Amino acid sequence: MQENINCDLCGKELYPNEAIPGQQALETHKIIAHGEPTKRFKDIALVRAEISNILTTSPRDMQAREKYATVSRMAFSHFESNGSFFFDKNKREGYWFDVQSKQLMPLDSEKFRSFLFVRLEVNQMDTPFDWILSELKDRVAEQAPKVEPHAYSYFDEKKSVLYVNNKPGRVIRITPDNVEEIDNGEGCLFLWDEDWEEFEIVKSDGIHTIEKLLYSEYSLDASKEALGLEELTVLLDCYVQSVFFRSIVLHRPLLAHIGPFACGKTTMLVLIGIVLFGKNFEVLGLEEQKQDAAVAYVTNSVFGVFDNADERIKWLPDLLARIVTRQKIPRRKLYTTNTLVKYPADCLLGITARTTHWARPDIISRALIVKFKQPETWHDEQKTKQTVIEHRNELISSLIIRAQEIIKRLEQTKSEQYESPSRLASFYSFGMRASFDSALFQVAFSKALSIQNALAAEEEEILLAVIRAWRDNSIGERDIQGNLKTWTDWKTTTQLLAELNQTAKNASIEFTFRANQVGSLTRRIKENETMFRTEGIRFHVRHGERGTEWCFNIPAKKIVEDRPSEVSVPSGQSQIET
Repeated sequence: MQENINCDLCGKELYPNEAIPGQQALETHKIIAHGEPTKRFKDIALVRAEISNILTTSPRDMQAREKYATVSRMAFSHFESNGSFFFDKNKREGYWFDVQSKQLMPLDSEKFRSFLFVRLEVNQMDTPFDWILSELKDRVAEQAPKVEPHAYSYFDEKKSVLYVNNKPGRVIRITPDNVEEIDNGEGCLFLWDEDWEEFEIVKSDGIHTIEKLLYSEYSLDASKEALGLEELTVLLDCYVQSVFFRSIVLHRPLLAHIGPFACGKTTMLVLIGIVLFGKNFEVLGLEEQKQDAAVAYVTNSVFGVFDNADERIKWLPDLLARIVTRQKIPRRKLYTTNTLVKYPADCLLGITARTTHWARPDIISRALIVKFKQPETWHDEQKTKQTVIEHRNELISSLIIRAQEIIKRLEQTKSEQYESPSRLASFYSFGMRASFDSALFQVAFSKALSIQNALAAEEEEILLAVIRAWRDNSIGERDIQGNLKTWTDWKTTTQLLAELNQTAKNASIEFTFRANQVGSLTRRIKENETMFRTEGIRFHVRHGERGTEWCFNIPAKKIVEDRPSEVSVPSGQSQIET
């Protein structure tokens, strides 16, 4: 029979048994009661054996809850002895960094669950597994250092060092003078995405470059206001490099490929994704019912593509606005009832469409719009894709070398200040500092702004046409005194939107507002008051018991040439805000 043993830290008397000898009982007690890790928990074989012994101990010697608590503390000590724990307070997510593989693994991921099962030989379907995982998560949330791991790349502007995540546990470090591969965790902590493919830095042959294989294949609209190939190339060079330099390019354009069916607008974006991330890169088709899928896609992607965004999807404009302004997207944490997490939309996004129902003014002003035409002849899309896959190392290596040149230019232009002509201020500044030909970039950016303005004007023309058609339906109506009405009846914003939608439907006009977008309609009308007045449309707004109400002037049946009629003030003038 084994003798009882006392803890030298607290004096508690312990009762060893055949499954747990005296010294093991003491060390187990210290783990549970005092959180004192010991070197013996570093060894996988010993931990597995001790966990097995404890779980098979007779219930007379150890109750189930004590067993589970004991093995949970052992597991924590084992992982702490073989790596480091971290916690992201924004995502409310814990991580374990393996000192052997140099990989950072989220504790909530299926990969870590499988890793835990294989490492400790505790079945995922058994109760002890849940106890162990819960122990790790809870203690990490309370005790682990707070971090925000990087995905794919990070540029340290102060040190002029760019890190690019190129394989599990390994990172490319790029300085003005050197390009080398280092361990993950040296300077930066990165997460690896299992859908990415590794790449190696190789010498470029000068033939397989992204300019020759991708940019030159764009089937561009040949109209006067559209971007030319040279202008597009300098803008795309800046855009793709922004993926690497995301930490300093805070204002990121929405790369919008607009054009008819079968013009290659999706293919070009897919090929950019393959160069950066490998052949598993995928775009996301949009559906009204799949908002959560779209949120998950953009909050877990460095570069993504919304494909065929042609339908009216009520939540899409708001989501696009959040992405281009880099807002955090709040969501309830999975498998919880009231735990709020904030996912940063740290994603450069492309979008393809034939029509632009999502093109609100705030989105248009942050978009890089590329207009396509249908080509006269088509290339073998699969062959082009295969060529890019086969030569991916050369293609991404050329981007890395280009990034090194940009680091040098950023050092040289530290003192330069650039006043942006648009809301994409940091993208413009980055382009001016990084481009080999800043004058060409300036011209290309100016043309991109002209395309924005043209699309915005097109959208406002639609709104103008619908309001004019709705208002003109009231021509000839009389009030109760028999006089011709010069103003419409007062309408709440909801009533106005419903009647405008019906007018647009009757006139077969594509109208971009839905029933839940009254706030957007209000802003658009007020923002365009000057344009409406120029077109002879005036309105008044008041705030009454029914909320905000609107009325619009009604033109006379006959307009005397060059003499527009004076518009009278509607009844209830004292309540009107002009």
